[in-house]
Amino acid sequence: MNSNYLPIWLQEAGYSTYYLGKLFNFHTTDNYNKPYPAGWTGSDFLLDPFTYQYLNATTQRNQDPPVSWAGNYSTDVLHHKALGLIDEALELEKPFFLTIATNAPHSNVGTFQLGITDPDDIESLITPPVSAERHKHLFEDVVVPRRENFNPDDVSTPAAF
Repeated sequence: MNSNYLPIWLQEAGYSTYYLGKLFNFHTTDNYNKPYPAGWTGSDFLLDPFTYQYLNATTQRNQDPPVSWAGNYSTDVLHHKALGLIDEALELEKPFFLTIATNAPHSNVGTFQLGITDPDDIESLITPPVSAERHKHLFEDVVVPRRENFNPDDVSTPAAF
């Protein structure tokens, strides 16, 4: 499974491959290297249980141990890291593929581990997404319209716009 997917195919076609952000659920500070995701020339993954914490992200670069970015806005951290990956890719002077998977605009999730062996063993505090301090004033008076197709009772029917 770890050897037959997009980044492997792209590398076989001559590309450098880079990944930044959330790779999959339950990719954690405990299992990020069991096995290490194959196929990336360079990577910097967001790791659970901090993936959806806008001011407490933890990332893991290539095969280095995880690093906490507590107090830094996660989208800004990813922005800075993306520029670094692009610089790294350009140095190789060959085509490259870069995926950036941000946590925004997901809810902010404060997760508390309870001896995690199963996803059902997690307690979470879920709040609305957190904006960067510099953006907090931008949409104070905006109200999202609640038309009849907003959160319908029957989700099996396509919404009409």
